[in-house]
Amino acid sequence: LYPMGAHINIKKCSNPQFTGCGGIVIANSPLDPKKPTVILTHDHRGGAIQPKRVVLAREELVELELVL
Repeated sequence: LYPMGAHINIKKCSNPQFTGCGGIVIANSPLDPKKPTVILTHDHRGGAIQPKRVVLAREELVELELVL
């Protein structure tokens, strides 16, 4: 669903700290392909942040959009 290396924005997440952030897909979850592992690179305002690895499969609610 989200190829490795794809740029994404987190539209909604059960963890509000991640909502609005942007990043890059680094792995897909075999349990739920709609919840990949990503490296967050931007905050909800679009500002660069210290890269952070996030396993979205651990979150109850995740809604992503692919950035083209």
